[in-house]
Amino acid sequence: MTSELILFASAAAVSTLLAGGVYVALRRKRAQKKATHSEKAVLAKVAEEQSKIGATIEAMATEIKDMRSDIQWLTSERMIDQAINMAREGESGSEIARQTGISADELVAMQAFRRH
Repeated sequence: MTSELILFASAAAVSTLLAGGVYVALRRKRAQKKATHSEKAVLAKVAEEQSKIGATIEAMATEIKDMRSDIQWLTSERMIDQAINMAREGESGSEIARQTGISADELVAMQAFRRH
């Protein structure tokens, strides 16, 4: 009877250990699943933030392009005004080109303005 009791106690202990092992394994699996779900949520949030940043950068690039265009237009107009005034004052074409950066074709037009 004692050996049967020892055998029964051993079987109960093994069953308890197995059940505990299964319980631990299930908890780990649940924790991994939860972590995976959390990681997916974090990745989705990062992707959303990157998308917002990309849109902001695109908007800034468009705004900078527009500003560059405005500056080029303003400097071009200022340069033309300066070249016209220099042509009216009798400056040489090479001097006008050197100071303003205007091309030879543009100088021909400037000389036409000088007459008027």
